[in-house]
Amino acid sequence: MSYVIFHKETTIIFKTCATERAAKTALTKAANSGKIANRDQYSIEESIYFANFIEKKVTKTYLHPYSGLPTTVTMTVNTPRSCDPTSDLYWQM
Repeated sequence: MSYVIFHKETTIIFKTCATERAAKTALTKAANSGKIANRDQYSIEESIYFANFIEKKVTKTYLHPYSGLPTTVTMTVNTPRSCDPTSDLYWQM
């Protein structure tokens, strides 16, 4: 079981930790070192619960490079660029 530290409004993941205690420690260190501006804007949650119930999804439309047809895809806000079919990096791999 792992835990994620995420921004409450955007649900973008700041860090993933193995335990809840490690996540709380990482959040405190990030706030004290200035890596995050306001600690109250971040929250900690179990990764499975976060993925199923909290993480926001976005819908993007793009022109498919092979067919030229408009295509719509829904993905999470934390999808890496290499897994995002709307990016050129996805099609170059």
